[in-house]
Parts: sequence; C-alpha cells; structure tokens
Amino acid sequence: MTTTAGVREEAPTERTPDDGCRQLVAGRLEALRAEYDKSQTMLAELERQEAFLRERLLMLRGAVQALEDLRGELEGSGVG
Repeated sequence: MTTTAGVREEAPTERTPDDGCRQLVAGRLEALRAEYDKSQTMLAELERQEAFLRERLLMLRGAVQALEDLRGELEGSGVG
C-alpha cells in the first residue's frame, strides 16, 4: 500500500481471536513448565532431607537402645 506522499505503508495485519488464545496458552504452558521444574527441584531436596533424617533416626535409635541396655545391666548388677 502506498500513501500520497509516496511512502509505502504496510497493511495492518489482522489479529484473530485465536492469536490471543494461542498467546495465552503459550504463556500459561511456559509458566506451568517452570513451576513443574521448580517443584521437581524442591521434591528432590525434600527426598534428600528425608534420607538424611531416616539415617539420623536410625543412629539415634541405636544409641538409645545401647544406653537402655547398659542401664538395664547396671541396675541388674546392683551398680549405681
């Protein structure tokens, strides 16, 4: 399209309702993927913490059992 001044102007592109919908879907998809990745990272960290706590609980359970056994032996022998 050419104006009277001889400058070429582009015809306005028509936007359809589908364009807005596509942009909305694309934006939402990107946000959901980012949230999914973030959640995966958080889950991995929580699983690491769970493993650490399970090992700690096992160690503490063993220490408690050892001390309870020692206390029982001391009480049984009349020491203390």
